[in-house]
Amino acid sequence: MKTDIHAITAHYASAGLEKRILEAVASAAGGDDTVGRDLLAAFDEFHIGGRRATRELGRLCGLKPGWRVLDAGCGVGGPARTLAAEFGCRIAAFDLSGEYCRSARRLTDLAGLSGAVAFCRADALALPFADACFDAVFSQHVTMNIARKGRLLHGYRRVLRPGGRLALYEVCAGPGGAPRYPLPWAENEAISFLVAPEVLRQKATGVGLEEVSWEDISATALSWLRESVARHREMKKIAPRLSPRLLMGEQAAEKGANVSRNLQDHRIRVIRAVFRRPSIKV
Repeated sequence: MKTDIHAITAHYASAGLEKRILEAVASAAGGDDTVGRDLLAAFDEFHIGGRRATRELGRLCGLKPGWRVLDAGCGVGGPARTLAAEFGCRIAAFDLSGEYCRSARRLTDLAGLSGAVAFCRADALALPFADACFDAVFSQHVTMNIARKGRLLHGYRRVLRPGGRLALYEVCAGPGGAPRYPLPWAENEAISFLVAPEVLRQKATGVGLEEVSWEDISATALSWLRESVARHREMKKIAPRLSPRLLMGEQAAEKGANVSRNLQDHRIRVIRAVFRRPSIKV
């Protein structure tokens, strides 16, 4: 819905984001023309589990070199760069935020990967891609902001080739009650559209996708969040300006703490799954 799009865009909007990110990266890189991806890892994989989660999902999905992959809700491009550099895939990536897309392009240039990743601004409910043009679609922490999940999943299925795979790594509603806010994806319930894991699972099969794997990894996600405090402390010694605060602002610590508390209290769950578009029967 238009109202949702405007509210979601406003939530992620951050005037001058590209300039702030590039200044922070330049300060940490000491003026180098190229930047190693490890330096960007402090903030550029904007989901629970960071780069490790992207790697694990890529392996679970069975990515192969040369595959054409769509990275949905790409943020500032960290997952897209990981999939290109570590799996040898050709990536098309999109986000609703123009500021995120501009930042993603610049960071990808600095990482020397601009030839393998293309970014564009797009709405996940109106994908500007041809039918059956991707070998895989990656959706990491996207569905929380999407009310019309059936339409979202139908769009993912449409752009997958027969036999292509959809990799989901998503936050769902838990049995412990409504989550505490603010959270990285929403200040309150107005743009947070969490559903129970089984509802999301049924939505996927309901649009004609075949389940390959499905698992609740909430315990692993909570462990990673608890360990992240020490990681951020160490990273601050090396690059004090590179942190999730670049994307979440002054509320970064509170939002991160609320994710942990909600997981601990079973108010949210984290699922990881792979689905397949059925092959054409001859």
